[in-house]
Amino acid sequence: MLAEHGYTGVEVDLEVPSPRPATSDRLVGAFSKELASQIRLSGQMFKPCIISHGVGGSLVAQTYIESNNASGLVLISPAVDNHEALHLLPSPLEEFTYEPNFPILVVDTPERIELHEQRNRLVKEGLVDMAVVPQLIEKNVFNAVAKWLDDQL
Repeated sequence: MLAEHGYTGVEVDLEVPSPRPATSDRLVGAFSKELASQIRLSGQMFKPCIISHGVGGSLVAQTYIESNNASGLVLISPAVDNHEALHLLPSPLEEFTYEPNFPILVVDTPERIELHEQRNRLVKEGLVDMAVVPQLIEKNVFNAVAKWLDDQL
């Protein structure tokens, strides 16, 4: 949908590695390496703005960000902390410690925004922009992300 409105981008579908790594660090690390490879192969000349959706996507995006450059990061309904993702992971995952040197947007519903304000380090430290949408439907999310992209990048 963003491409239809003039944004250049690459959509990436990541496959679960086989065999599946036994630890969460290795699992999200494998996804992050695959994401980095896909971005390199896309031929993009500029640092990407990473847009992720959901608990798993947010873990991969933030793992990627820990060791790769980006022009921005959009987290749509991300995990409020890594503990929230335990049901997806083979083992606990340490919280991320990266210090952003690029703009970050968190898009979520009012109920989940409250959880982010209580438990998400980046939100508590005021290091991210917040977009509250009444529902996580495509139109609401697109409008929030497009407005933020136009203002930030």
